[in-house]
Amino acid sequence: MIFLGIAWLNGETAPVGTGIVAHDGDREIGSALVNEGGEVFLEVRQSQGPITFKVGCFDAQETVPEWRIGNITVGFNLTASGG
Repeated sequence: MIFLGIAWLNGETAPVGTGIVAHDGDREIGSALVNEGGEVFLEVRQSQGPITFKVGCFDAQETVPEWRIGNITVGFNLTASGG
């Protein structure tokens, strides 16, 4: 499963190099770094449950209820606040 979109942190695009991590419960199933303009390309390995995300060390508001083989989601933006 692949996600393409923009990462937002505290109302602004996340800085270049900010870590993005996808989780299935406590298990990390994908990670990426933010590119210029907040752009993110994140490939996620198979999961059994809902997928949650972190932008840096902050929980993103968005979740994905289930993993789907071969699915590419364009325009999937992640929004987090903190710090």
